[in-house]
Amino acid sequence: MGGSMGEAQTSEQLTILLDDVVNLASMFGNGYTAESAGRALTCPETDMLATAFARCGQVDDAAAVLYGHATGDDRGDEHFDMSWSALREYARMLIGERTIVDVLEQALADAGGDNAGELRERWQRTGAVLDGLSAGLHDRADVAAALAECRSWADAEYLIVTHRGRRE
Repeated sequence: MGGSMGEAQTSEQLTILLDDVVNLASMFGNGYTAESAGRALTCPETDMLATAFARCGQVDDAAAVLYGHATGDDRGDEHFDMSWSALREYARMLIGERTIVDVLEQALADAGGDNAGELRERWQRTGAVLDGLSAGLHDRADVAAALAECRSWADAEYLIVTHRGRRE
């Protein structure tokens, strides 16, 4: 009987903790808080907070924190050049539901027209790999595995350039 009581108590504690994280997510997911607090956080700190929110099912709040943080990011930082829906995919990537390939494809799709052209120009190798995926020239699982440690356009570009440099 003692085990059941302990399990019930642990379950109750987990429920309380989940409620607390959901409340915290709703506070940080508020646009004003997300922007001001998000700008003050480093990329890894933002990722940790977004991961906690996404794990508790608060993907929109995770994306809001990421978006607020991204407004203060400079070119090349992890969350720069990411649309709202790409940041939702990014939050899901942090908990293993998506890959960086999904995130970058979403960012490219959301950019549209001239903005997509600018992304392709700025991140030429990464854009070429994504275009190759669309054309069936690359295996999606292989690309996702190769870029698994990447968290941004800049990470992917660097990895692709250095990887290609070693093969030549």
